[in-house]
Amino acid sequence: MKQETLLTFDDLVFTRDGDYRHLFDQQETFVNNELAGLYGVTAPSGAAFARATLPMTSGRVGLLGQAGVLAARDHSDGTSPTKRGLFVLTRLLCQDLPLMPPANLQIPPPPTGLITARQRRSKSNAKNAVCARVIARPIRWG
Repeated sequence: MKQETLLTFDDLVFTRDGDYRHLFDQQETFVNNELAGLYGVTAPSGAAFARATLPMTSGRVGLLGQAGVLAARDHSDGTSPTKRGLFVLTRLLCQDLPLMPPANLQIPPPPTGLITARQRRSKSNAKNAVCARVIARPIRWG
């Protein structure tokens, strides 16, 4: 996964002399046999990496759709949309997140049962009025 990201940067900067913004919207990436299976594209012959175009239906695009970038911002036992969001907000958009919650914050009990991370977040964070204000905060550009 790390090699995929390195090859993507190398190709954009040194081979194509491309614009850095294409890192976020390009459908092309580099895959080996394992990553091809994960992304649902044709595997390259041999063990080497090869350029591949991700299907439009995959829901993956650019750097933020690469498995290595996503996995590096997850927990070891599951996904973490919160960690990914924090990475995008602080590292890519260069914004700070207020660290101190209000003193009157009421944290609801964690949801139970078999639910996805998205469902878990929507039941806890987005339904809490204080958290919803932080989540819906407008982005400050430049």
